[in-house]
Amino acid sequence: MLQRAGKWIMALSLGALVGCGGVKTKADWNPATNFAALKTFQLIPGQETEGSGTEQLDAFTTQRIESAIAQDLSSKGFQKVDSGGDMGVGYTLTTKDDVSLETVGTGWGGWRWGLGGTETTTAVHTTVGTLVIAVFQGSTKNLIWHGSGQTDLKQGNASPQQREQKIDEIVTKILEQFPPPASK
Repeated sequence: MLQRAGKWIMALSLGALVGCGGVKTKADWNPATNFAALKTFQLIPGQETEGSGTEQLDAFTTQRIESAIAQDLSSKGFQKVDSGGDMGVGYTLTTKDDVSLETVGTGWGGWRWGLGGTETTTAVHTTVGTLVIAVFQGSTKNLIWHGSGQTDLKQGNASPQQREQKIDEIVTKILEQFPPPASK
């Protein structure tokens, strides 16, 4: 019974981490770029880079990522065009399978009070995905901004709506820093 309780606590903790801001993000940009002058964007087809992960950049995932990027940028006042945009926006997805060991102890044995106790170690399998969104100057094709987000991609029996929601959250979190604040 206690072993099962320990596993539930561990599962709830992992679920809370992934569900509540489990996306680690970072961004960088060219400070010489006048981001205020950029008004239109075109999407550049995504790419999957080499990785050890089992998740694939399939047609559904591609569509969800592109839709989330377009929706986020449109909500910020940028207009999507089919070609000739002020910006080209592309992305890559890399996945990596990861295993970590979680140990949960029961009892007070570690305190040397003689009460005994057991420890249970469980292997936790995750697929860590890194989504990189890159923004290029339309006229020069030079990189002007990039942001990345990393999170656990294991979704088990998630519905298509849940998968879409997770991608929306990741893209929104990455693009929180785009456009960057104007240089002073």
